[in-house]
Amino acid sequence: MGSANFDMRSLFLDYEIALFFTASSEVVALASWFEAALAFASAGPPLAGPLRTELERAFRLLAPLI
Repeated sequence: MGSANFDMRSLFLDYEIALFFTASSEVVALASWFEAALAFASAGPPLAGPLRTELERAFRLLAPLI
């Protein structure tokens, strides 16, 4: 469930783990939970304009630290 990230931050700072489901009943239960959660999700408007440009610059500057 989820994704495994093999970068330095994920391995040493975030302590990420992976979970594998093998039983079909577990996979079906997880799929139905995901579909129910997705029904309540909404997409916000895309960020555009000068604010996006400034945020991208800030994240680019901080990227080596993340």
